[in-house]
Amino acid sequence: DKDDIDETVTLEPGTILSVPDVESQADAMRQLYSEEGFFLADIDYELKRVPGDTNQVDIVFKIDEGAEVEVRRISFVGTKQLPAAELLKIMQTNETGMFSFLSDRNKFSRAAFDEDLTRVQAWYYDKGYLQMRPGRPTVELTADRSYVDITIPVEEGPRFRIREFGVMETDGAGNEVETIAPKADLRDMVRLKAGDWFSRSKIAEGIEEISRTYRDNGYALVEMVPGTDLDETNHLVDVTINILRGPLVYIERIHVRGNTKTRDAVIRREFRLSEGDLYNQSRLEDGRALVEQLGYFERVDVSEEEGTARDQMVINVEVAEKPTGTFQ
Repeated sequence: DKDDIDETVTLEPGTILSVPDVESQADAMRQLYSEEGFFLADIDYELKRVPGDTNQVDIVFKIDEGAEVEVRRISFVGTKQLPAAELLKIMQTNETGMFSFLSDRNKFSRAAFDEDLTRVQAWYYDKGYLQMRPGRPTVELTADRSYVDITIPVEEGPRFRIREFGVMETDGAGNEVETIAPKADLRDMVRLKAGDWFSRSKIAEGIEEISRTYRDNGYALVEMVPGTDLDETNHLVDVTINILRGPLVYIERIHVRGNTKTRDAVIRREFRLSEGDLYNQSRLEDGRALVEQLGYFERVDVSEEEGTARDQMVINVEVAEKPTGTFQ
């Protein structure tokens, strides 16, 4: 984007012209394009004398962005526990192969590649490698300037098992209070036990289920704060989920938008919730599914926003109606 290029410009109008500074500016633009994956970008400049002024020039940078280069090879250095083929499957960036013409995933994109590094680290965490650290990757242009080779260094670290797993609820002052359901029942919602390998995805699924228990009872603002305590010597980890309940929340308003032919009442009656009712996540989700089953809409979206007070919630239901006048 032009704004991104403008951020690299350090030349100021009215200053003394310095050709080395102009060339340095062009180099900075080339570096920007290189970082975004356009290794073939060509930056040139032209000095244009201002008409009627003998001691002023305009500097015009001419940019040929060139084509995106393809990824020839992705290599991992330091991977001993997880195979490179497994890591490549979770990445958006792919090596160029026989079927690369079907998508652009073999084209190098800095944004996509940065997200890939986050995905790789998350994948290691999900497998219990809580001290995994990715190194600084190198992206090198091949001699024929058609491809890039990517090397990603990885420090895997040890794999951790669960030693203890607990659930607790605290109030605003940090004091432990009674949970809305027995702790043992909440603990069983997390499909992990002592001795299992640590898994972030299983913990996230359990947190979602515990959160639903609270939200179905009106605590729409409940927060789940997981904490870990590593025993690096024995490669064990203690996990505690701290629950912050928040206030009971009531439905202040339900807004229905996007319906031009269908009456609001037809949509509202499917939710089994009205203004003034206690918030309930499962009822909202069931209502959305029931509205979809009516067959009148191509899309049904439900969103939440805070009302006029912290204990008030506004529900927005946005629909897109199907075209009428057709037989099936």
